[in-house]
Amino acid sequence: MSLSQFFREITPNLHEFDDASDIILKLANNEFIKVDDLLSIEFARYLDNFDELKGLREEFVIPKICDVVSKDKIDGNNIDPNEECIYLCGNSLGLLPRRSKQLVDEEFEVWSKTGVFGHFQHKFNRPWLTIDETVTSLTANLIGATPTEVAIMNTLTTNLHLLMVSFYTPNSERYKILIEDKVFPSDQYAIESQLKFHGYDPAEALITVKPRPDEYTIKDTDIIEQIEKEGEKIAVVLLSAVHYYNGQYFDLEKISRVAHEKGCVVGFDLAHAIGNVVLSLHDWNVDFAVWCSYKYLNSGPEFKPIQGAAGYQLSNPSVLNTVSLLGSLQIFAKTNMLTLRAKSFLLTGYLEFLITRKLNPHYQNDYKIITPHDPRRRGAQLSVLLIHEEQFESIFNGLMERGVVVDERKPNCIRIAPVPLYNTFYEVWKFVEILKDILDNKKF
Repeated sequence: MSLSQFFREITPNLHEFDDASDIILKLANNEFIKVDDLLSIEFARYLDNFDELKGLREEFVIPKICDVVSKDKIDGNNIDPNEECIYLCGNSLGLLPRRSKQLVDEEFEVWSKTGVFGHFQHKFNRPWLTIDETVTSLTANLIGATPTEVAIMNTLTTNLHLLMVSFYTPNSERYKILIEDKVFPSDQYAIESQLKFHGYDPAEALITVKPRPDEYTIKDTDIIEQIEKEGEKIAVVLLSAVHYYNGQYFDLEKISRVAHEKGCVVGFDLAHAIGNVVLSLHDWNVDFAVWCSYKYLNSGPEFKPIQGAAGYQLSNPSVLNTVSLLGSLQIFAKTNMLTLRAKSFLLTGYLEFLITRKLNPHYQNDYKIITPHDPRRRGAQLSVLLIHEEQFESIFNGLMERGVVVDERKPNCIRIAPVPLYNTFYEVWKFVEILKDILDNKKF
């Protein structure tokens, strides 16, 4: 059985796997697989060899080690400077699609040759007046919406403000907003500013659902319990779909249904969900959602407004930003979210499988994976807490010096994002080998 056949077999039954290691073991126990050592590089190579999505990696520009690591560190670690990085940071910034660079170059050509007429007459059939139409339908496919329900515009925080102006209409009986603990800071600021604009004190009007004591994720049942308890006073339930810090994927369908039964408006921040997990916003009857396109959608860094009045600026969609997004969405169009999600189950599960088996028992007291163990309740991400905070900088820097690009959340959290569009099983295997080597040699 090829990996693509295996993907097709498990895709309709993802709900049956409570443990990602079950998927690894199911694959390894298949009679067509002759790999005995699941921790070996040979097994990683096998997974990559039969990965039906492996060709998509060629659609992206992978940074070389010499581009991100200083020469003295390269020499000190005896690393090939021309080797590709192990880039496991797509949850912060996706890699550059080669197609996006081509599309941006085409827009410069149109601009240089036609000037203002590019709004209507476009050599590549993308007139600027309707540039957003090139990405609307493709984006709608990723979130399970109709094209008329999607608009490409502005930045996430700006859009959150605009939508809350329409959807947050408090009155004396229903005025509270429910969010999750450790919501992304910019979302927190936007929500609090909306409450204050309407004359409410966030300390009283903001309901924050927290993890239980000694836990790092929030139980969906606790969110639903709060909605059931406070529902008559809640105007808006506004949650992240996938939590940026711990990688938790909330049960959006159930939360939306319960909230609507209590008369609440439902909105989601999809920043870490779009292009990462399967979404069906239309069928779930979600009222509104916002997202950014530079993480799993690989469309480049987000615009940062300058200080002063210019920070209020709103305008037509940026042509260059939109065609950058188009370049990524055209890669997504070569597959589908179910297939990507199936590989993500296996890729992230393989990462967890290797970490727990290669680092335990020697280092089991030195780290903790705080992302949900249930693969259905997480995206393409594992958040690892280093128990000894004084070791954090040395371990994180040690990874970077070996050409491993991951994300830090101080004081002691490393976020690892194996993205199914371009990351390989070998990269996951090598990452764990490098991490273990750093720990074994106590390079901290």
